[in-house]
Amino acid sequence: MLLLLEKFDELLQPWRSAFAQQRTWQRAHRLAYGLLLCLRTHLTSNAICATGRQFLDWSADYRLFSRSPWDPHALFDPIFDRLAGLLPSPQAPVVAALDDTLCKKTGRHIPGATYARDPLSPPFHLNLVRGLRFVQASILVRAAQFLGPARALPVRFEPAPPAAKPKIGNGARKHTRKNQRNQKKTAKKTAAKAGKKKATILTPEEKEYRVQKKLRALTQVGVRVLRSLRQALDARPATRQRQLLVSGDGSYTNRTVLRQLPERTTFIGRIRKDAKLCQALLYRLPPLPAAVDDPAGMARSHPRPKKSCRMTLCRSSRSAVSPPEKFAKSR
Repeated sequence: MLLLLEKFDELLQPWRSAFAQQRTWQRAHRLAYGLLLCLRTHLTSNAICATGRQFLDWSADYRLFSRSPWDPHALFDPIFDRLAGLLPSPQAPVVAALDDTLCKKTGRHIPGATYARDPLSPPFHLNLVRGLRFVQASILVRAAQFLGPARALPVRFEPAPPAAKPKIGNGARKHTRKNQRNQKKTAKKTAAKAGKKKATILTPEEKEYRVQKKLRALTQVGVRVLRSLRQALDARPATRQRQLLVSGDGSYTNRTVLRQLPERTTFIGRIRKDAKLCQALLYRLPPLPAAVDDPAGMARSHPRPKKSCRMTLCRSSRSAVSPPEKFAKSR
């Protein structure tokens, strides 16, 4: 037991450079032991009680997470510093796993907490749970002495709260609904006359909500996590030239992630069986020679071919070599 505590304290010593003051570092060091030894839920209040400070002022401990200027990514630097010694060879790639998780919360005033789908709900009934959404990345390492399952070392835990939808008051809601009815009536009349529909008018709050909704999507947060991992590897000479292999869920196998991969990074993810594996050809047929009775060249135009792609994973699996239901892209 003493050897484990000594090793744990040795891993916490590099955190000293992440904090600006000595007292802030001591408080974080004490709370780390409290979170390890506390019972039931691992909350800040239980960590304070586990360290024997339940009858003292708690405000300074809570300010550590709200006001103290320190970078959470710096706490994972000791793992990157010792990562080269955990890999089997100098040319071995760095393997990481990417996924999102939900931390359940019950408070009504927690910033970023929202209702989301419960991953433990049965497939025949959807359940909702309130919590905080995070995108986690872990590096997979395996013991060099014997073969066995790999261990996941968490290196990134990025918050990914969804964008808050703009609220409308009761009076404004009734007034807006009335205006919407009038707009629909006038739109129908104008559409019948002009033959086109009127575009929906968005308020500045709704426009900002749509922009934030795209920026706070899980795919965008996943891209930022991948770039942060690549920057942490490039900052160290032992891992600068190593390839980064990232395995993700099917929700990250899309153009948003694949088109923004950093250098020396390979992404492996699942795709649907009916996903299109080829891109439609965009071309034009060569023009026909102009006829004598058609000087303007009206008869030379050809209809554009339809954008169709029938090659899917189900059809390609009928060949001699059946590919797995995974997709990989590297840069």
